Amino acid sequence: MSALDKFKDMAKTLMNDRLREHKQKGGKVIGTFCSYAPEELVIAAGMVPFRMRAVGSKKTTLGDAWFASTNCSYVRHLFDLALDQKFEFLDGLVFINACDHVRRTYDNWRRGAGKPSFIHMTAVPHKKSGDALKWFYDELGLLRKALEEHFQVSIRKTGALVLDDGPGRMMTVMEPVVGNDTHAFGLEHVCHDGRTREYIHRGLHLLRGVPPYPIHQFLLRAYVLVSTVL
Repeated sequence: MSALDKFKDMAKTLMNDRLREHKQKGGKVIGTFCSYAPEELVIAAGMVPFRMRAVGSKKTTLGDAWFASTNCSYVRHLFDLALDQKFEFLDGLVFINACDHVRRTYDNWRRGAGKPSFIHMTAVPHKKSGDALKWFYDELGLLRKALEEHFQVSIRKTGALVLDDGPGRMMTVMEPVVGNDTHAFGLEHVCHDGRTREYIHRGLHLLRGVPPYPIHQFLLRAYVLVSTVL
């Protein structure tokens, strides 16, 4: 099995072998929304962030009853799975005020799903300014306090969290990833552990240097970005 196949295999279902192994060892998993989620705090607390997705969902029958007709299919499918008890492996959820759809999902999740027991909303600023930075700093402090109190863990106030080399430095060009294969990287957020870093080193195929398709002659070339965990 190639490195890309490993990513694709993990992306097929909500629960994968790496996540299952983590849970069997007593580890905690925290669901997160949006790339703005402060996953570093979750990792610093000794837990694994899981990007919320609705892989395997075939319907929104249950979710439709909780949302307006203008709410997107992403949150409908997510909440449908939640009501169908498909996120039982989660120990907590960290929502972000990224959009009205996610904010409504937060309200519905607290009222309709009722679990996991830890459900937190972290607000992120949508502008860059001194006041916005201070607000975000305070919001991170609230999340840190909530994680510590609920899970009885300690997150250090000082020092930087360094996630090894990180996928961002793994720029080896091998063969191109195109079409649906890119979703294996974009949707699946895998563990920051030795095995997964090896997969990324071996299998992160960027499109740099690959001739574009004829219809894309005047478009910027795309790059595949692997980020966060599980």
